[in-house]
Amino acid sequence: MKSRFSRQGLRRMVRAMNTVDDTTIGFVGLGNMGGPMAHHLLDLGVKLTVCDLNSQAIAPLTARGASVAACSPTWPTL
Repeated sequence: MKSRFSRQGLRRMVRAMNTVDDTTIGFVGLGNMGGPMAHHLLDLGVKLTVCDLNSQAIAPLTARGASVAACSPTWPTL
């Protein structure tokens, strides 16, 4: 799947955050946008916690070292 988000842009974001060993980024939703971004961040060595209602979207990321947060099918509404 080709992403619209460049690896260079994500590298700049990670450097700007001054990522340290105990920093973890969370992703809720691993669809067309979140999935490729999460994979790029894992490529950069960032620790991720992911959440998606589709377990097939989570599996490749957990195989690469991401942890999984509990997801609820009933999201709070405003």
